[in-house]
Amino acid sequence: MDADAFLIFSIDRNGKPSGFRMEAISPLTDFSFDFQDLDLKRVED
Repeated sequence: MDADAFLIFSIDRNGKPSGFRMEAISPLTDFSFDFQDLDLKRVED
């Protein structure tokens, strides 16, 4: 599908992952894979 992506993690001040976003690896990735708009955050229960 040519929709590979990098995951870019954000960490909190304790060094634990707090979320991540995704960025297309190739500039040829179809814009309809709009994962670049996602900003996923960790939710504590």
